[in-house]
Amino acid sequence: MPQKLQSMDVWPELIGASNRGESTRMDAMKPRLLTALAVCMALTACSGGPSNSRMASQIAEQFNQEFGINFVQVNDLGVSKGHKDGDKRYVADVHYILTFTRSLAEVRDKAGPVQAMELMVLYGDFHAGDTKHISNRVVFDKTGKGWVLTDSRREE
Repeated sequence: MPQKLQSMDVWPELIGASNRGESTRMDAMKPRLLTALAVCMALTACSGGPSNSRMASQIAEQFNQEFGINFVQVNDLGVSKGHKDGDKRYVADVHYILTFTRSLAEVRDKAGPVQAMELMVLYGDFHAGDTKHISNRVVFDKTGKGWVLTDSRREE
């Protein structure tokens, strides 16, 4: 049968302290834990805008809607500068890889020659699978449906 604890003084000894006012290992770790918690909370509070995946999907959707055909994907989106501009606006400088899922000829056949000419001026004669590195500033407004892309200025 296990021995009964004779005294409650055993617990402090197990965690590295005694009844003599010595600090515990946990006491020594408290400042580190509090610092780590504060950093995590600060990072969470600063993120206040749309997620990278939401930004990427909306940028691709804007391209595809603008030209009337699904022909691009946005990959590897990164934010170099992002900040909230009031409670309902988020402005960010982003960079990403634009991947063409259709060739310029396919876009011309489906969307028309005017859209194809505009794309050719912007991106040259591209083929399915070609990529282009893009940097631009985007603006998202918070609506009842979440963050919505309202402005995108392309700076290839």
